[in-house]
Amino acid sequence: MLKKIIFPLLFLCFSITLCATTINTSNYKTFIGEKVKFSETIPDKQYYKIGRKKLSTKKYKGKISLLSNIELDKKGNIIVFLTTSFEKNKEKTIKIKTKSKEVVLQNISILPPPRPKRATSSKASNFSHKQSERDSSYQNDKRPTFIVIVFIAFIVIWLKSLIKDRTLVAEVTNTDRGEKSERDLILKLRHAGFSSEEIFHDLYIPLGNNHFSQIDLVLVSNVGLIVFEVKDYSGWLFGNETQRQWTQVLNYGREKHRFYNPIMQNAQHIRHLKSYLGQNIPCFSVIVFYGNCELKNISFMPQNTYLTTKRHAMRVINKILATEPPITYAKHIIPLLQNAVYNGNNPNIRQQHIYNIYNRLDKD
Repeated sequence: MLKKIIFPLLFLCFSITLCATTINTSNYKTFIGEKVKFSETIPDKQYYKIGRKKLSTKKYKGKISLLSNIELDKKGNIIVFLTTSFEKNKEKTIKIKTKSKEVVLQNISILPPPRPKRATSSKASNFSHKQSERDSSYQNDKRPTFIVIVFIAFIVIWLKSLIKDRTLVAEVTNTDRGEKSERDLILKLRHAGFSSEEIFHDLYIPLGNNHFSQIDLVLVSNVGLIVFEVKDYSGWLFGNETQRQWTQVLNYGREKHRFYNPIMQNAQHIRHLKSYLGQNIPCFSVIVFYGNCELKNISFMPQNTYLTTKRHAMRVINKILATEPPITYAKHIIPLLQNAVYNGNNPNIRQQHIYNIYNRLDKD
């Protein structure tokens, strides 16, 4: 999680820095003669800064100063001349060498220019024109700041949403356990209102002789157990209930692959699950296909079996909940499901299950 959000956080900090007034070598002349105000509500343990130069908080707090001149040194670095009245009729100008080609005023704001008075003479006309240019420059400076603020708000909202989603999944399972598509389905269920106590992920059902049946997801509902098999495929998929092998077609028919019938696979999972629980509880098989795939000529669906894509998964679940009668559970059901989840935490069990699968594939 930290790796995914560290870049947005760094970008956020950088964006916040940009919200301060920035003087650079291309716009420094527009700031000459501008008045600045030192904030009266400066946070504790912070300073007024012009670039890297720190100014005394007690001395400048709430003061209004004048950027009397801004120059560039031989290296092109910015030099700021700041004139401030510390006492009545007594001004002091300090020279600030920033040693930088871009300077940020922190906790110091540029005061908006006063409205120019209507003038009739040519001198007044020139003054008005110059003031108009300053007004335009001031408005142009504010426009990017508004865009940055909106972008920061978007980043904050996105980060909150990301953290919330990861928390919802983490309440059910480890965020690195199983496939990404399985965790995405968990998130869909959580957003639909199902609690973490109703969802069981990556169950290992003991069959005896060091054999296990691995189930992707089980949802405990008021009408029975909804058992999910999650598949990641692309291309066209062909098959029916009775075919042991289904076909995946890629590249417009130029490439074909076989895979085990997911209807048979999940039906076997449900038989093992019922035997393990010791109760003939209603179970519904839902095979959810992720990836850019299209189901072609999928026919002869057995009872209580549903094939769907991730987009329509919740529609299938809502249909089951709306059309099936409610049931009551035996008290031992939930602890047994929890034990099956705990089995998946054991690396020896996971390794044994993988070995059994490869051994069975070799025999087939």
